[in-house]
Order: sequence, then structure tokens, then C-alpha cells
Amino acid sequence: MDITGIDLADLVRQEHHSYLFDHWPELRWAARVTVPLRAGDVTLHHRRTAHCAGANHTAQNRVSMLITYTDAQATYQPLPGHDGLPYSPGQPLPDERYPLISSAPCDG
Repeated sequence: MDITGIDLADLVRQEHHSYLFDHWPELRWAARVTVPLRAGDVTLHHRRTAHCAGANHTAQNRVSMLITYTDAQATYQPLPGHDGLPYSPGQPLPDERYPLISSAPCDG
């Protein structure tokens, strides 16, 4: 299967658990917390929280979603090897991918 140029079959073949330990070997011995989740449950955490999930032994795909809040003045600052987005370093982030949200205070 291919979505927007990403070969999902290749992503499935990757060993995601080894990525954390290859890049941060000290995590092998760090304290861990197991959060029991059922189908349909949601987990939210900081982007720097080391996390992983057990294998999906069902016939259904597991879905994930990334939500990022970014300052309106932020510019594109790529990290080597992390993405291939068609933007130039220092370029303002495009509204179609990073829509601006009103900063008006909430009533309540």
C-alpha cells in the first residue's frame, strides 16, 4: 500500500523497538511504565517521551495520529535524515500543512 509516497509495507518491516535503544542505549535500563489500553483507547504524551507498543496481532491496521502545536512565527528547521519535506531551512511553515489557529481568549 502507498499513501502520499510512503511505502507502508516497508514501515511495517522496520524494527521500531530497536530504534530507541540504538539511539539512546541508556533507555534499556530506564524505569518503565505499562499503560493497559483497549481497542479504541487513546494515549497522549510529550513528543520526547520514549514510547512503543506491543505487536498488533489482529487483522486490522493500527492507526496513529500526530498533533503538533507550533508557534505562528516558527520556521522550517530540518534535522538530517528525519524528513524530506520540500521546504527550505528558515522558510515560514506553509498554512496548508500548519494552519493558524486563532489566539482569541476563550470565554468561560
